[in-house]
Amino acid sequence: NNYFECVNCGELENIEIDHIIPFSKIRDDFLTIWKNQGNKIPISFDRDLTIRRKFKEEDKQFYTNWIYYHQVNAELQCLCRSCNRKKSNQM
Repeated sequence: NNYFECVNCGELENIEIDHIIPFSKIRDDFLTIWKNQGNKIPISFDRDLTIRRKFKEEDKQFYTNWIYYHQVNAELQCLCRSCNRKKSNQM
């Protein structure tokens, strides 16, 4: 359903999706594991038709593993913009 409510205050407007475990921790943990397995971290990227960066074809395994790692390890919650900003300022 499309019903989103802030888990802190019950607000129904301006809902944002928040990582309970900070995204930076999930990212850093993944990069550490990836490097410790003897893999290289991509440092150059291609651009798609909208000029956004994307992984090169040779880095497809990195991308696939990252997507899986994030899906397994990320815990998400709905927060209104105000509660999300308060949480960000506390960290």
